[in-house]
Amino acid sequence: MTRILLIDDEDLVRRAFRLTLERAGFETADFGSGRAGVDHFSKMSPDLVIVDLVMPVQDGFETIAQIQSLRPDQPIIAVTGGGPMGPDTLISRVNAMGVSMALKKPVDRQDLIGAVKQMSDRNADQPR
Repeated sequence: MTRILLIDDEDLVRRAFRLTLERAGFETADFGSGRAGVDHFSKMSPDLVIVDLVMPVQDGFETIAQIQSLRPDQPIIAVTGGGPMGPDTLISRVNAMGVSMALKKPVDRQDLIGAVKQMSDRNADQPR
């Protein structure tokens, strides 16, 4: 079973994503801040990380950089509504960091499941 670490500061979005993923058969742990997510990253050893980019205190960019420093090949899906800069600017920036995929909010449930399945299939043959 694919283990997913979900990091998003918006409670409603995080809950909706978690329920969608769990109903699709994925094991999901969710956290409301980048710091909490990174703290649990090593303990959980997830197959996939989903990170919101616009969060207070520690944004998704810093969170992704910390995760990549712990495990450079970690599959990561970034999600963003864009904030004041707009989603395209943030997605361009995070793609340059080497994330596996980036999605614009609002994310359709089927698009979320499809992205996670695509990442799971892509990484199934990769040794850890």
